[in-house]
Amino acid sequence: MFLLIAALLVHHHTKFLAADGAISPELVADPAKWLATRDAFIRSHAPADAKLPLVYKLDDDFVTAARTRQSIEVVDDCGDALCGVATDELVEDWELADLRALHALPPRPAKRGEGPGVRGFANIKGATVSVVNRIDKHLIANSSKQVFQHLHDAGYNSISLIPFAATRANDVIPFNRHPAGETDLSMRLGIVRAHNLGMQVMLKPHVWPHGGDPTKFEPPSWETWFASYENYVLHEAQLAERMHVEWLCIGTELSRSESRPEWHQLIRKVRALYHGRITYAANFDAFEKTPFWRELDAIGVDAYFPLASTMDATDAQLLAGAREAVARMQRVAKATGRNVILTELGYPKTPGAWIDPWAEHRERDADPSAQKRSFDAMFAALKSAPNISGYFVWKYESDPNFVDEKGYLPK
Repeated sequence: MFLLIAALLVHHHTKFLAADGAISPELVADPAKWLATRDAFIRSHAPADAKLPLVYKLDDDFVTAARTRQSIEVVDDCGDALCGVATDELVEDWELADLRALHALPPRPAKRGEGPGVRGFANIKGATVSVVNRIDKHLIANSSKQVFQHLHDAGYNSISLIPFAATRANDVIPFNRHPAGETDLSMRLGIVRAHNLGMQVMLKPHVWPHGGDPTKFEPPSWETWFASYENYVLHEAQLAERMHVEWLCIGTELSRSESRPEWHQLIRKVRALYHGRITYAANFDAFEKTPFWRELDAIGVDAYFPLASTMDATDAQLLAGAREAVARMQRVAKATGRNVILTELGYPKTPGAWIDPWAEHRERDADPSAQKRSFDAMFAALKSAPNISGYFVWKYESDPNFVDEKGYLPK
């Protein structure tokens, strides 16, 4: 959906649109009630400085929904598509009604203590899909469907989506207010597209501090910062609950915070709102000291372990390094009674990718074979690791035509 922003708030009393073709009955279920709910929400909740209405050029699915459910006001025909009023910044249950009408969502995951239990997961073959922050290459663009289809066809059974946030001083600022950012609508579309292909989803909030390294982040006041961070995570927990997301990762690589008592309170609040499985993504050099693993459903590790220390390392040396990393994770799994998920696993396509996989070294020449050899070593080591349930490869992009000869995009 290509976003245009109109200047003024208008009333959303629409001229009903005619449905085209054979449309399933659920798409036309009570559009008048839907519109009334939407109007009431906008009148009561829109902030005084809101730039409304938001005008979208809608993708094919949403064009069908709008024409059939009579749920948007036509502004212009926008060429081959339909433009109309929508409110991405006011994401509530009235918007979810359209997604539910468009897509048959899978059953809600079993609550903790029901069904197969929290240890009843295994063989996660996941891929991270990151948002390209341009509207025409975003998760809300039609073309992003090709990415999900490609990953499904390649054998992945799970997708990780990241609603990023910035942090400045004591404030956490989600990137969900700008249309090209990680909006709630874009996360919902990604979730639906993955679920439609039978893939599980992990929602993985990630704070991006000044300087870019969350492992070194320390705010002026942890108490004040955690109050802001809690709002951010609980918002994502509610989104995960509404969309039946299978996994929620409550934090990423915040190494200097992990001894704080606020984590225990946050976990309890997340449990009250969200009934899927919960993990936390610890950095590879900190996960052995994370104190709250027993309160979660899995140990999450962003697995950028060095596999060898020299540029000319042999395959045997890479495998030995991978086995050492896997043995460390296995020990923590056995000590805590929780299986491990590699919440991130990636290597850049540059020489010596195995030395410091967290760094891209774009000054070096491209070397896709270094990425392949690193993955081969880690996957070989994982085959004999019963307490490691799977991984999420870092990373793919929402643009199917994205090219990166030296970065993490798997070759």
